[in-house]
Amino acid sequence: MAITRTAWTDDDGSGTTGTVINNAVKTELYNQIDAALALLLALTGGTVSGATTFSATITFNGKSDHKGEFAISDAGQSIVLASGSNNNITLNAGVTTVTITSAGGGSTLTGLTGGYSGRILIVMNIGSGDTLTIANESASSTDVNRFASAVTLAGGDCATFKYTNRWRRIG
Repeated sequence: MAITRTAWTDDDGSGTTGTVINNAVKTELYNQIDAALALLLALTGGTVSGATTFSATITFNGKSDHKGEFAISDAGQSIVLASGSNNNITLNAGVTTVTITSAGGGSTLTGLTGGYSGRILIVMNIGSGDTLTIANESASSTDVNRFASAVTLAGGDCATFKYTNRWRRIG
């Protein structure tokens, strides 16, 4: 999105009174701003649309002080578990919410793939009355896919996890 280049003129149009600016200098300034914006968007994989909207993925390294509303996109994945132990279940890239349907009589989840430092995941058991058990440090899953918390979710319950070197319950 390039800056609109409207010529600046002095107060009365005579070129001798009020604010007089060299339009070549102003154009060079606009070019530098356009180049910086294009570089920023290219680095973040972003796009620009409209007059004031841009879209980009931004990673915060440090404190983010956010005032106002905050939302996690509903990039969801539905998983139907088998009865018994379910190991190293594949978690799709970009997923923030997993809805799990437990098998009749309940299911046990021992690990999810796709963890990376700081990833937040909301796990919801949408099984009707069937219990979802999240096993603590189960050797049935690869160590990096394991949960560091034992959790039991009844139908309709949810839990939030953050990945460090394991999936750790945070809510």
